[in-house]
Amino acid sequence: MIKHATLVAAHVYAVPPVEVFSAWADPAVKARWAGGPPGWNPRLDLDFRVDGVERYHGTRTDGPAHTVQARYLDIVPSKRIVYSYDVLLDQVRVLVSLATIEFVRHGRGTRLVHTEQAAFLTEHDTSQLEQHMRNALKSLEAELGGHTAGGEPRP
Repeated sequence: MIKHATLVAAHVYAVPPVEVFSAWADPAVKARWAGGPPGWNPRLDLDFRVDGVERYHGTRTDGPAHTVQARYLDIVPSKRIVYSYDVLLDQVRVLVSLATIEFVRHGRGTRLVHTEQAAFLTEHDTSQLEQHMRNALKSLEAELGGHTAGGEPRP
């Protein structure tokens, strides 16, 4: 049976939206903060434009190979990114999702809201995706030099 879920994670950064957005748009920068946990051997190919494709493949010795394939549906610089993607574990599709990233001015900084509308195709639960979303926002904070105005688990 397919499990559907809408998940939301938010974080406030002390840098303006253009800087946070750029960390998503620049392939070299995104590879640094979105490359996965220590011990991974990631490869990221990013064509950041509407109808562009992102492909991430990561492996480690103690677990399955992860492949993420995304297509960018809408991009408004420093405002939003909308993309669809699927996740394969050892070439078995386990998740399909629509993701929306919003960049909202928050004082001198940015409030980023990451919303996922996910279909879980196997027995994987939502907690793994929720944890991944939170970890990614924390990694992005580190990439931005640790400049943060605080994190929030939900908007």
